[in-house]
Amino acid sequence: MVALMKSALLQVGMPSRLGREPRQLTCWTPSAQGLSKLNSDGARAIATGIARCGGLVRDAAGHWIFGYNKALGVCSALEAELWGVYIGLFLAWRMHLRRVVIELDSIEAIRHIQDERCGVGSPGIILHIKDLCTRSWTLSFQHINREGNKVADRLARLNQCVSLEVQEFPDPPLEVVHLLQEDVGD
Repeated sequence: MVALMKSALLQVGMPSRLGREPRQLTCWTPSAQGLSKLNSDGARAIATGIARCGGLVRDAAGHWIFGYNKALGVCSALEAELWGVYIGLFLAWRMHLRRVVIELDSIEAIRHIQDERCGVGSPGIILHIKDLCTRSWTLSFQHINREGNKVADRLARLNQCVSLEVQEFPDPPLEVVHLLQEDVGD
């Protein structure tokens, strides 16, 4: 099983343990032709510990494919980041997107996903993410600065994000339209 997981992780474009770091971006950029881009983020209120996650997928031209968010209850900021990745990957698979670049602003989350030794002490959602990664698709993970991930951050923080069910947005909520326009330079 470990050998299978290692093989699958390398096939989806994740760096091996040879010290290669995920590519870091300072602003949002469109993906290469034929790729979809998933931006994901988690948010946690320091005072209450209540967390949320959100994200979106765009095509190579920067056009909205779908967005999502979910209230998570009390959990760590890392778990919120990872839940955002899991939900985004799950929805991308369901939408038959098979070549996806995943950007998030948490290097720690990327390292957990790429760590072959995850287990004791790792958030349980990691195993679900790794299971999704073993499916027949091409994935790559990139770090992006917070400024470049502002649409996903805003989706995670939407006031309407109170449901423990995943909220899907086939169209961009009004609260993020101006951020999407900034990203693509309209």
